[in-house]
Amino acid sequence: MDEVVQPDLPKVSFDWDPEMWGKAARRAVELVVDVSTGWERRRPGPEATPDRILKRFREPLPRSPVPFEVIADRLEELASLSTFIGHPRWFAYITSSPNPVGVVGDFVTSAINPNIGLWRGGPAATAVEVQSIEWLKKLLGYPPEAEGIYTSGGQFANIVAHAVIRDHAAGWDVRRQGMNPRGSAPSLCVYASEEIHYCHQQAAELLGMGTEAVRLVPVDEAYRMRVDALARMIAEDRERGNRPIAIVATAGTVGTGAVDPIPELLGVARSEQLWLHVDGAYGAFAVVAPSAPGSLRAMADADSIACDPHKWLYAPLDAGVTLVREPGRLTVVNSHRTKLATTSSVFVTFGEMEQSRAYRGIIRDYVP
Repeated sequence: MDEVVQPDLPKVSFDWDPEMWGKAARRAVELVVDVSTGWERRRPGPEATPDRILKRFREPLPRSPVPFEVIADRLEELASLSTFIGHPRWFAYITSSPNPVGVVGDFVTSAINPNIGLWRGGPAATAVEVQSIEWLKKLLGYPPEAEGIYTSGGQFANIVAHAVIRDHAAGWDVRRQGMNPRGSAPSLCVYASEEIHYCHQQAAELLGMGTEAVRLVPVDEAYRMRVDALARMIAEDRERGNRPIAIVATAGTVGTGAVDPIPELLGVARSEQLWLHVDGAYGAFAVVAPSAPGSLRAMADADSIACDPHKWLYAPLDAGVTLVREPGRLTVVNSHRTKLATTSSVFVTFGEMEQSRAYRGIIRDYVP
């Protein structure tokens, strides 16, 4: 067993005075300006090998406080060994450059350090999230009563959607009884293109449905889900005694940018009484372009959408969103009954659920 490191604990104060804050902030701003401009003098990424970079930051746990100046020097070194996604020659994949306003916003937000688990911990931040969700719904054509929740990115946004779908469509109380109550529950089936992002299979695993719950539907010559194959697979699963619950339409696959035929998939979903989820982590916000086709805008009729403001909207990483058309569904999945110290039993939801009815009830009842 390794020896436990016992660092020296001298008296150190993080209560900086205005002069120290100004000095540190100026150094930070200089670095931010440097890594955000002057592209002609740097490559999109470092030439150093992974081994060299890992070795450069491998060192013993400090046993005493490290001066800010030393930390700032290390930050500059970190910047020199980074990939600059905002570089004009960065063509590796779809993650966009951060909006400068978002960079400044991150800086200020870190200083305020809001805790949005409860209203008191971040009232202004909560209000901003509620309002920005409203804007995103409007951009994508979603109705005002729809709900939304922020996540750490598109992968988790899709996982949240799958949780909503599972709990809504399983046919029993999954949260209370688990995935196979009394050993007789049918297998749940979700249908998605062969070109889907792996997070959908990951969601099935995490939610206890198993990877095989995701049925991979063949694609056509344009890498779009084949509607005829989908209909056949749904019928076959029903004959086997399985329970189809959802179709996942991809609005921009990671491999080719293909968009599944959303209007046709909506038709199948409605006729088969299935949930239609749109994975728009890549391409959902393309609907704001005047040239966006009607087939893409049809996602406004989907039951849920996953989207990434940190791509086409240029928000700094990470920023994913799950939107659900029917109000209350996100609340059901994310709320928990608990006891507050001075109240009877109430529903308490995750911090991202500010706009839900349960959360509004808490704000109404417990905020002075």
